[in-house]
Amino acid sequence: PDFDMSQEPIHPRAALFDAGDRTPGLPVCDHYAGVEVRMRKSLELQAELGPVFDVTLDCEDGAPIGAEAEHAHLVAELLNSKANRHGRVGARVHPVEHPAFAQDVQTLVGRVRADYRSYFITRFFTGLRTGEVHGLKWKYVDFERRLILVRETFVLGEDEYTKTDSSQRDIQMSQVVFEALRQQHAATAKLSDYAFCNRAGEPLDNKNFSDRVWYPLLRHLGLAARRPYQMRHTAATLWLASGEAPEWIARQLGHANTEMLLTHFKDAEAEC
Repeated sequence: PDFDMSQEPIHPRAALFDAGDRTPGLPVCDHYAGVEVRMRKSLELQAELGPVFDVTLDCEDGAPIGAEAEHAHLVAELLNSKANRHGRVGARVHPVEHPAFAQDVQTLVGRVRADYRSYFITRFFTGLRTGEVHGLKWKYVDFERRLILVRETFVLGEDEYTKTDSSQRDIQMSQVVFEALRQQHAATAKLSDYAFCNRAGEPLDNKNFSDRVWYPLLRHLGLAARRPYQMRHTAATLWLASGEAPEWIARQLGHANTEMLLTHFKDAEAEC
């Protein structure tokens, strides 16, 4: 069928249409830009021509050696600026094995919804399972010893015993997780027994989080769709890349041995 580019531009997620509707016009190409002058020029051109092409701002190609962090901040700034007029701009981060990967993640996490920032930091840097983080109660957060005590999981609206006996564990907080949970404590400790909760003080609903926060965030950043559970893979990847012992990582993740860790890590490398 003929494409009508005179129609009001729409986002791909809104591109479903009923029988008989005119086929909507969608961008057919994605322009990658990493050097600052080219990133800004791409945004200017998109603003001038309309959303006839998408733009991906590159944290890898174009980042000066030794200035990767500054470049990631620039990308995040442009993503959230008025220059992203049509909401059709994404970001590409460094590969997981690159030293700048963690900084990219932290920078972009810093630009997510403020009420979910501590949640993302906790998941990316602890490897907690979805049910474990949603079922985390403040009585299991030991700020004095800097430990997260995994004792329960929240599944299908109920608090339950953890997935396995080995899932009962104490996770060491890094400084960034310690600070994130301190901020979260100030926000929700008087509202709920749960560390991460909705405005009614109830535990987060996984489907609601996925549909309203996780997948829209991936689309906004121009990242491929993946399950929220893969934040656990990111934690394992970061620990392994930083040289942590597989035995220690396995304990942090709640695995009975390193065999499961290394098996999952192979999948994580392919999916991250």
